[in-house]
Amino acid sequence: MIKQSDLALAAWKATERTLDAVVTINKIDYKTTDIASISYDAGGYTGDTFGIGSNYENSVTIKFSHLIEGLKPGMTVWPKIGIKTSNGYEYSSLGLFIVSDDIQMDRNNDETTIKAYDQMCLLEGTYTSKNVFRIFSRVFAGRLS
Repeated sequence: MIKQSDLALAAWKATERTLDAVVTINKIDYKTTDIASISYDAGGYTGDTFGIGSNYENSVTIKFSHLIEGLKPGMTVWPKIGIKTSNGYEYSSLGLFIVSDDIQMDRNNDETTIKAYDQMCLLEGTYTSKNVFRIFSRVFAGRLS
């Protein structure tokens, strides 16, 4: 749950507000001047039913206004949205995300777009147990009888 001060809540309810954004990728902060847009997609589950073994992956798509070299899948992303209060900006984190393979570098327009998913993406794929189960046939046969 996002906790905010009374000043921040009042700022969100105001008819006029000033927002700011900071995106941290591998401990490097990118400010609003570096960011062209942020798209945040979040939810609990989709559809009419919630199937066993399924969950919704929250995602964020960030378009930067310049090229960012060295981005790799698996890097951590911390997007934060801030609102201006009388005491300065108060930021709320959207969560921890992992950069996916979807990294687009548009050298013609000098833009970089990344797509990152929350840590549920680490659970993708087929589960393969690394446990070794050793059982002696006589013990096993004894349990069957």
